[in-house]
Amino acid sequence: MKSTTLLAIVLSAFSTTHAALLWDGRFNDFTSASDLNKWSWSNSVGPYQYYIHGSSPVEKYISLSESYKNPNDTRSRQGARFTLDSTAYWNGQNMRRIELIPQTKEAINKGKVYYHFSIMRSDKNAPSDFSANKVGFWHSEGGEPLNADWHLGVLELPRNGYGDTTEDFYFSGVYIETGPITTAIGGP
Repeated sequence: MKSTTLLAIVLSAFSTTHAALLWDGRFNDFTSASDLNKWSWSNSVGPYQYYIHGSSPVEKYISLSESYKNPNDTRSRQGARFTLDSTAYWNGQNMRRIELIPQTKEAINKGKVYYHFSIMRSDKNAPSDFSANKVGFWHSEGGEPLNADWHLGVLELPRNGYGDTTEDFYFSGVYIETGPITTAIGGP
């Protein structure tokens, strides 16, 4: 698959001491996307909360494969493909959404922490915003706090003149750490 890979990491001073892994969202322990259905408000299992999506089964929106991960990441077994389609509207909202929310009691929004992930796109079902050069990445800088409700996924606001074409986004190597930043792709 021809793809462009972007590793999004908040950078800091380099150090030889090891960072502490606060939360591991790599998809290594998943056998299929249906594992996300094991989580519920009364059964908070697994690394992710999964409830922001359209009305179809999870496999329509998220699928897992080794070919979906950053090829330079030797720590991740597989990556996830998030598919926005014409059914990806959550709770009657006017925006398409597929989101995974970290399920953890760790303080992933306190102090200086680093959010790591790789994002990739393919020519098949390419996100239109990539070709329009209008992709944004929001993060904090300096002492500004990150939102405690950090999500991995895609949220597409309504746009005039754009139909609900199918768009695929690929994520892998997802984890959060504290301490000196790990600069190796794939992490600790």
